[in-house]
Order: sequence, then structure tokens, then C-alpha cells
Amino acid sequence: MPKDHPDYTDAQIEAVLPSLLQTHRCDPRQVDVAFSHLLVLAEMLDQCPNLTREPAVLFRLKDDEVRAVPIGNMLRVGRADDCEISFPGKREMSRYHFRIQRHDDGTYSATDTGSANGTFLLGSQTRITSHELRNGNVIEAGGVTFTFVRSEDDQTV
Repeated sequence: MPKDHPDYTDAQIEAVLPSLLQTHRCDPRQVDVAFSHLLVLAEMLDQCPNLTREPAVLFRLKDDEVRAVPIGNMLRVGRADDCEISFPGKREMSRYHFRIQRHDDGTYSATDTGSANGTFLLGSQTRITSHELRNGNVIEAGGVTFTFVRSEDDQTV
């Protein structure tokens, strides 16, 4: 792990476990899905040089570099230049594919904004229209994998 990497990676991974288990608690067969989320999260946290303590989205660029983009109140993902995370040449991604929004109660949700190819949670073949995010949720959209992270200090809900 790089020396400039924050020290709280283990704590953040441990903080994700309850969220993942709660997300998949209805079906014991979903343990594999929860484990997949955890593996993706651990890999991205390990490889992310610009990890912040504020809620963020992690994703991997073409050159395999993992980036963290703080969400703020809203973050848009798509091909359009005015998206906070923009993939201008990625045809599988719609101009405005999905957004992540912070709500007044401190929760976050991912909402598909009418994309052609859909937005999915890792392990699900069902498109989401809107989904309340939990720490460590993995979103797949336009051939890119995104991970929602928030520090234990930010867990206001």
C-alpha cells in the first residue's frame, strides 16, 4: 500500500460489512454478492491514491488508475462534459447515465437518469431506477464499476 494512503482503510472496510450484510440480509444466497462487493471495495481502496474522508465514488480509469471523486450534494456520471465524472468517448455510457444525491437526512441514493443501458448494483441483473446507497455498494453502469464509500465519521444515519 502506498505510504500516502490514509490509515483508515481497514476501519473503512470493517465499517462496510454491516451495510453489505443488511443490503443482502433477505436472501442467504446473496452472501456471494456481498463478498463480491467487499472484494471490489478492498481492491479499489488499496489502489486509490487520492482517497478522502468525505463521501465519494471510486472508479477505475482506462489506465487502471483508481480515482475517488467526492460527491458533495450531487454527482452526475455520463458522457456529457458537465458531468462531474465524464466519459466522453464511452459509447456504452449515456450522456447523463446516473446521479448520486445526498438527501437532507444524510442518506445517499443512486438514480438512473434514463440511460439506454441501465444502472445496476453488482450481482443484480435488474436495472435500478433509484436505490438508497449503503457504504460499499458497487454500481455498474456503461461498462464501468463504481463504489460508494463514506467514512465511519460521516455515518450520520
